Amino acid sequence: CQVAQETGAEKLFFNRDYTPDARKRDELVSEVLSRHGVFVHACKDLVLHEPGEIMTKQRTPYAVFTPYRRVWQTLPKDRPFPQPTEWILFDRLKELPSEPVPTVEAFGRNRPMGTEWEMEQFGERAARKRLQQFLDRDIYTYKEKRDIPGVNATSRLSFALNIGTLSIRTVYHRVQEVLASARGEQVTSIEAFLTELIWREFYQQVLYFHPHTTNHAYLPQFEEVAWENKKDLFVRWCQGETGYPIVDAAMKQLNETGWMHNRLRMITASFLTKDLLVDWRWGMAYFAQQLIDFDEAANLGGWQWSASTGTDA
Repeated sequence: CQVAQETGAEKLFFNRDYTPDARKRDELVSEVLSRHGVFVHACKDLVLHEPGEIMTKQRTPYAVFTPYRRVWQTLPKDRPFPQPTEWILFDRLKELPSEPVPTVEAFGRNRPMGTEWEMEQFGERAARKRLQQFLDRDIYTYKEKRDIPGVNATSRLSFALNIGTLSIRTVYHRVQEVLASARGEQVTSIEAFLTELIWREFYQQVLYFHPHTTNHAYLPQFEEVAWENKKDLFVRWCQGETGYPIVDAAMKQLNETGWMHNRLRMITASFLTKDLLVDWRWGMAYFAQQLIDFDEAANLGGWQWSASTGTDA
């Protein structure tokens, strides 16, 4: 309310967030502002298909990915709005103070060496540049190379998609343009990338309909796992000092840069839960603390999948 009064704002538009805490926040803000005469309107932006748009014939949310994917692929996708050619700035908005965009070093992280990632630029321009680089080259070999952590062959768009500097609609339709002219193995690689976009939305709807999964296993019987939870082993895992080279390299990458290759996320999560017998919630919380591209739904889904406590255990 204070910000609305300071700016003279009469309307609030925001993009919907589907995580439990965010939904509570948005409901509270909407209620308070509406009471004070501010028009509030929420928009779909984070995903192509919101939770509730894709349901089973029994009108229940999908618990298995493959049938969810089949339906997702058949539905029409919204196109991105065109970029505005002119920006109209009101004098009163010009007067609002604004902090400079922080660098990655400001968050206590180092920029990954040997990559084309412009992590020091968190804005839209850097995100669009990275998308174009991916579509020009890496997407054609994505299926073959995405499992190799030492190769920069993934999109590295997770931060931009999560924070909103790049629209999922833009990514989807740009990929469709590339797919239309692809041939042979190129088609398979591009379709593999699209599948990852579907996984992102599948985990959003799982968390939306099952908010208990933020702290509990998807199915009650998996709450009975007898975790050993040896703190010294957990600390060594966090520090990258387990003695297993690929696990340690992955954790050092996370601690140094705030990012980790997706296959390494799977390896480190599986190692912590299946080999060290440490509760998945410990690892999930550590990733949430360290990841620059932290996405609650994806982080939660990946950890429960690795621990075999999730939807497809």
